Amino acid sequence: MSYRAKVLKVFIASPDDVQKEREIVKSVLMRWNSINAETKGIVLLPVGWETHAAPELGRTAQEYINEEVLDKCDILIGIFWTKLGSPTKISSSGTVEEIERHLSERKLAMLYFSEKSIPNNADLNQIRKLRSFKTQIRGKALYGEFTNEYDLENKLYNHLQIKIEEGKFRPTHDSDILASIKDDKEKN
Repeated sequence: MSYRAKVLKVFIASPDDVQKEREIVKSVLMRWNSINAETKGIVLLPVGWETHAAPELGRTAQEYINEEVLDKCDILIGIFWTKLGSPTKISSSGTVEEIERHLSERKLAMLYFSEKSIPNNADLNQIRKLRSFKTQIRGKALYGEFTNEYDLENKLYNHLQIKIEEGKFRPTHDSDILASIKDDKEKN
């Protein structure tokens, strides 16, 4: 049976050392949808550059991702482990640029840092940059930490529930707000 729901796009931001965690985020979003979408009237759609971008010349890859993918998203989930990522023209990494750009639009961003053991072959310069970034945001934001994939899965699911109850998953565009008001009036 069909039902009405608001689809919110969830951008998954991360460097390339957390591919398994990116898949876990997608899985958690799909599990959340299967349990909650109909009753809450919200569908959380996972979005990433690897599934929502296509080759294009004329601007940098980060500019394309920002303008054509990230800017169309309502929520950002960022994940870090051993890397901050590659620098861009305007930021210390593409992931950091995505987070800063998303926050500048006053949209919800949820960050998670892995506490898993660091491999012996990890880039020490990247680890230093990541630790510096984490220190910079420590006093300015609340972020999550996880010890393994199972921990990330449980915490993220619980945090999504908390954000729903806080009313954080709401339309971000005036046209969406007006459509919601009109829809509510039609129901009453």
